[in-house]
Amino acid sequence: MNKNTRKKIRDFNLFRFCVSVLIITILLVGTGMIGFAVLADKNTNDDEFIMKNMYQTYCITRGDTLWSIAKTVNLDVYNNKKDIRKIINNIKKINNLHSENILIGEIIYLPKI
Repeated sequence: MNKNTRKKIRDFNLFRFCVSVLIITILLVGTGMIGFAVLADKNTNDDEFIMKNMYQTYCITRGDTLWSIAKTVNLDVYNNKKDIRKIINNIKKINNLHSENILIGEIIYLPKI
C-alpha cells in the first residue's frame, strides 16, 4: 500500500468513527428526552389527580376577594380554626399566588372535604 492509500483509509476510518459517535450521541440524548417526557407526563397526571380529588375549582367573579372566598370554605377542612388569614395563606399556596390580586374569570383551587 502506498502512502496516499493509507491516508485515505485513515481518513475514512476517522469519518466512520465521528459518524458513529454522532449517532450514539443522538440516540442517547433522544432516549433521555423521551424518558424525561414520560416522567414529566406522569407527574402531570399525578398532579391532576391530586388537584381533582383534594381540591374543588372556583371561578373568580366580580367583587370576589381572597377574604370573601376564604369565608366560604368549609371550616371542617381546617379543624374548625376560624383564623381566616391561615385559610387565605393556604389558598395562595395551593394556587401559587404571590399576592392577593385575583382576576375575574380566573380559576383557583379550594380545599374540599
